[in-house]
Amino acid sequence: MPGPLLRITVRMTGVQQGADAMGAPAGAPGKVAFLMHSVLNMNVRAPGIAVHRGPIEDLYHFLMDRGFEVVQIPCPETTYVGLRRWWFTRELYDSVGYRRHCRRLAEAVCDLAEAYHRQGARLYFVGMGLSPTCGLRMTQSDPAWGGKPFEVSLDPPAVPGKGVFVEELEQALAARGIPVKMSDVAPAAIYPPYRVPATGPYPTSLAAAIEEVKRSLDA
Repeated sequence: MPGPLLRITVRMTGVQQGADAMGAPAGAPGKVAFLMHSVLNMNVRAPGIAVHRGPIEDLYHFLMDRGFEVVQIPCPETTYVGLRRWWFTRELYDSVGYRRHCRRLAEAVCDLAEAYHRQGARLYFVGMGLSPTCGLRMTQSDPAWGGKPFEVSLDPPAVPGKGVFVEELEQALAARGIPVKMSDVAPAAIYPPYRVPATGPYPTSLAAAIEEVKRSLDA
């Protein structure tokens, strides 16, 4: 059973009360969005990179207006390392212990996703672009990070690839045959300008970044 740090927050948006045998609410909605914690609460991010006081408001209001049920996934980094952590690259998180932590959380997410899937709901996942944990298209990677602390460039060491938690989640979903539409929020919507890559697959303005996620959720 998941421990207290793996509790998943479900925000109800007009569904009926009660639950089925799998734990999903009776009368589950047509769309369920599984959001990484930072999409709704930027305060859990590593110090110095949050650009919102709380949620990404435009995206949150879009989800509410479209009648989504929202599932807020606990932040794997915060529940493993804590709030006062350094900026990390993928190599620093890609350890046996952290993958075990992410796998445990991914299985808890899959339990709820499977319940909604059995009820016929369409499932969506929204990660955080560039994150070494929950990035989908690009992640921050630099094998030189580690050992004695040293000054690093403010430019993100971005490379194509997925974060550690996203890899574990996709494997867990595939093992159960649960279809989920995957996307991540572009860096322009979640990072200071100096952390937004000049090249890559992402839109480079805040407005375009939000619209990209909305299109994915409308699919």
